[in-house]
Amino acid sequence: MGVCLVLSFSACKQLLPYQDTSLTAEQRAEDLLPRLTLEEKVSLIVFDVNDFKLINDTYGHSEGDRILTEVAKILKEYYQEYGRVYRIGGDEFAAIIEKSTDKSEIEKIATRFKEKVEERNGQLKNEKKLEIPRISYGISVYNPKNNLEHSFEDVINEADEEMYNYKKIYKNQNKQQ
Repeated sequence: MGVCLVLSFSACKQLLPYQDTSLTAEQRAEDLLPRLTLEEKVSLIVFDVNDFKLINDTYGHSEGDRILTEVAKILKEYYQEYGRVYRIGGDEFAAIIEKSTDKSEIEKIATRFKEKVEERNGQLKNEKKLEIPRISYGISVYNPKNNLEHSFEDVINEADEEMYNYKKIYKNQNKQQ
């Protein structure tokens, strides 16, 4: 049984399949919206590639595109067993996890994803290619029973806020080094 999500149109526009770039955001959202309804809890993880603007500015947009493609590939390969992956836009992605809503388990899943990125970075280093920067993430859980007081848009905002807190910690650590 698949997860069914009830999203408002604005929330749906934020979670678009990353693979489909041929349609406008509105077309992709309108296509996705009828397929999403809600019957059970799901977890949401949002991801952001740290220092992505610096990559584009330093190495060019083609290298930035390669980095995004690397991240998307790892996300798709790793998270397909847990749920669906979307590109929110720019250097941000999201995974809707269907198999677990235990936040500590989702944290372990997100940590294993970061380990997959590090594995790929080892390969990229051997190939003498630019490595994927650190990935920040935020986690939130959607429970349909709490829909009136905690909408899916609230879940997106909560995960986004946690991700930005991780980004701040990362930037502060880099300043201290």
